[in-house]
Order: sequence, then structure tokens, then C-alpha cells
Amino acid sequence: MNSSRAKLFLVDHSKYLTLRSLYTLEPLSDRVADEDVDFLYAIELKNPEFVLLLSVLGFFGLAGLDRVYIGDVGLGILKFITLGGLGLWTVADSFFITERTKQANVKKLEEHIMLVRR
Repeated sequence: MNSSRAKLFLVDHSKYLTLRSLYTLEPLSDRVADEDVDFLYAIELKNPEFVLLLSVLGFFGLAGLDRVYIGDVGLGILKFITLGGLGLWTVADSFFITERTKQANVKKLEEHIMLVRR
């Protein structure tokens, strides 16, 4: 069943997803019925801009709260223990955390689409 509402969901949430994932998720969204799209809207996707703000705000980046917020709990604890890799990891995350957030959102969305399709 072709779902235009599922495609609209992808367009509406494109800032939370990687560009490549839109091509990957589109065929999956074709298999989601219109009545199941409301289930997709219930998914809490993390805002990459907010996570970047967490990452660059001194203590939060060093404490690994940015990683914990997006679901990388193990890496967040490791980042906390090493004080952000003595600051180097924190600087690197200021460049890469938005992409990592989008990847985490894609993974969560793929898992939910697979659940809806069952």
C-alpha cells in the first residue's frame, strides 16, 4: 500500500534524519499504511541542533550528557570518565554529534517501521 502520509512524515522530519536515509526509508514508508502513520508521529526523534548545543556547552559535553541524550549511554559514561577525552572528544563531537544524532534517529525510525509492518 502506498502511503503518501508516510512520505509526508519523512519530509516533515527531514532535519532530524540524514539525507541518505531519506532514500533508504522511502521504500520502507511505501509499505506503511496511512492509518499506521500516526504511530510514526509518536516517535520521539532527537533534535540535532539541541544535541550540538549540549555538546558545546562546557560541562555537558565533557560529562557526556550529549551522548547519553541520543542513546549512546556507554559512550556517554566513557566520555564522562575521561572528561571528554581530555577535551579532544568534546571538540570532535562538536563537529560530528549532529550527524550521529541523525543516524540514531534513523535507526529508531527503521525499528518502528519494521514493527508497524508486522
